[in-house]
Amino acid sequence: MAGEWLKRLTTERDRPRELHTAEEIRVEVQRRVDEKLAELGDDATVEIHEPYRYAEPDPLGHNWAMRSFTGDREYFKLIGLEVANVQAIWNLK
Repeated sequence: MAGEWLKRLTTERDRPRELHTAEEIRVEVQRRVDEKLAELGDDATVEIHEPYRYAEPDPLGHNWAMRSFTGDREYFKLIGLEVANVQAIWNLK
């Protein structure tokens, strides 16, 4: 799974990303995390907060990140993966 993620990031870093508002990004990451939790059959709750903007895009072309999450800490790696997946395709307006 991690290998696919890294391969996608390195091949798609120059691909144009769709522009979305902070709320749209938050909702998409929340949807993806909720979907993964449902697949795991876990009733854990995780609340995703709005992203913040980088002053300059990072070397992979991301112009935003998410710093805080509320809920079960054991899922922070899953959240990080979903944040990275959305970062690969969406930029903050």
